[in-house]
Amino acid sequence: MEDSKVYRLNACVYCVTPFWLGNSGLDSLLMNRYRFLCRVFEEVQVLFVTQSRLICPLPGETLTVQGPLVARDVASVKLWCRRNKISVHYSFLDCLPGLIEHLDGQKLCEISDVWHLRSKAFAAFGYQHGSNEKAELSNMKLYDTVFLLNPSEASYLLQKGIAHARQLLPCASFNAVTASDAASAAGMIGAANHPNAHGVRQLDQFVARIESFVLAGDICGVADAKALPQQKVTYMGRVADPEHFYRRVTTVVSPIQFGAGLKMKVLEAISYGKPLLATAHSVEGYPDGIEEFVTTGDDPKDWSTADLERAQATTNIEHQREYIEQNFSDRALLACLTAVL
Repeated sequence: MEDSKVYRLNACVYCVTPFWLGNSGLDSLLMNRYRFLCRVFEEVQVLFVTQSRLICPLPGETLTVQGPLVARDVASVKLWCRRNKISVHYSFLDCLPGLIEHLDGQKLCEISDVWHLRSKAFAAFGYQHGSNEKAELSNMKLYDTVFLLNPSEASYLLQKGIAHARQLLPCASFNAVTASDAASAAGMIGAANHPNAHGVRQLDQFVARIESFVLAGDICGVADAKALPQQKVTYMGRVADPEHFYRRVTTVVSPIQFGAGLKMKVLEAISYGKPLLATAHSVEGYPDGIEEFVTTGDDPKDWSTADLERAQATTNIEHQREYIEQNFSDRALLACLTAVL
């Protein structure tokens, strides 16, 4: 950004997940958002609420609790906020009922996906994923603004009476990498969750048809991953830096068919300048223009070498760069934030 510290305000990020550890795509999303907020606000503190022994290494405080927040915890946080002159409260994921309504200042919450919508999507594919719609909507009303990644979910919440629901896209920068000369593989990277495991299960015939396949992330440990044709697959496991994976592959695949929010690995692949073969569901919620460089096919079982070649022919590095800059840069996101502050 050309203008640093746009807001001469102190902000606090509230979280219940140790996103700085970088163990998942969600962690990366939150870390990038935290860095964006640090570039925007005068000072950003982190209040990490946990029942574990973890201590947050970022500027701020760790609040260790035994269970739900009690009056003593709330009083301690209010005093800490006054001492640090916090005027903007930004909650990651958890709405922290019992605390947020007692704080003074602007209250913002970022939700990666609406949990009761996620539960319905999971149930349609035979997975149980409990949530309480009434409680979730009630918690959202504690905030002045609720940010969501997916515009359809923001529209849904508006229909449900959450008048302050807005879309705020993830932060990303363009950092195209070139695969090594030896790389000719398709690949997938992801966490060990139900949508990813289900997607990998659909890839067995595709992997059998192509030359080689690279799998990275915790998804390598699930049974569906081990069931792929072993002679074709390289299992990288969890990687310290996603770039290590992207240098091993020429094309990225996203076989995801259900879930909610935005599929963050799609954005990551685009930001690394990679050709992408994906289901239509994988790109739902992304701004217009993504179809210019992402090849879609709804049934991964039918994918073939021809689809990979089509994806490689479709990709245009400059279009990807422009797409990231127009939709996911600091400048683009600041316009969304300015509208509510």
